[in-house]
Amino acid sequence: MTDISKLTKVELEELGREHGLELDRRLTKGALIEQLEEVITEEPSSIVDLKAEYVEEAPVLKEVVPAPSGQLLTERTKPAKTVDRLFADADGNVLKFETRGAARSTGHKYDGKVLEQDGHFVVRKY
Repeated sequence: MTDISKLTKVELEELGREHGLELDRRLTKGALIEQLEEVITEEPSSIVDLKAEYVEEAPVLKEVVPAPSGQLLTERTKPAKTVDRLFADADGNVLKFETRGAARSTGHKYDGKVLEQDGHFVVRKY
């Protein structure tokens, strides 16, 4: 049952409920797996199907196409290159964000640090 070890504690708890077992998430993951293995008599493929259900339900963040030059960005944007260590689009224009959150999201995803500059935010490559 190696597939069961890939589930999170929350997923293990839900799987246990499906089999009439209430698990205590305060226990270690190994202890939860041992309890489940005693109860489960199904094939491991059903566990894989359960994992697939969670993957399908996970929210997907979209990549945003950079705004036309001169407009401030409001969502995470994938940089095409860097100019003087600042994230830039394919044309070499530095990506300028209206909100710190959008800049932070881009910086976190693509290894950069947010800097405030002239009333907007830019991201510098580490």
